[in-house]
Amino acid sequence: MKEGWQSLFPYVVDESLTLTLLQLEDAEPIFALIDESREELREWLPWVDASREPTHTLAFLEIVQQQHAEGRGFQVALREHGQIVGIAGLHGVNTMHRSTSIGYWLASSAVGRGLMTR
Repeated sequence: MKEGWQSLFPYVVDESLTLTLLQLEDAEPIFALIDESREELREWLPWVDASREPTHTLAFLEIVQQQHAEGRGFQVALREHGQIVGIAGLHGVNTMHRSTSIGYWLASSAVGRGLMTR
């Protein structure tokens, strides 16, 4: 991972919301969020239907670890009071052109509380 990115996390947004880099041990709670929010996420995220078991989430997290190591971006867990409620990340970081794209999603149970806005 780019050393500078790692030094940013954990990032405390406020007393209830923190951003942490995704870790392999996050696979089970992230899969549970995907599973409980499947209907809502499906509209925006084409990979949802292919994510049918925790091992699929673990495979995603292994890719994320590689992405970090190669400096191509990073993914963070949004933690409300310590519990993962969503994911946000930078994809396709191009340092030369100073560009990237942002992706994010929230569990259905976390929508409407201003978390992403904060």
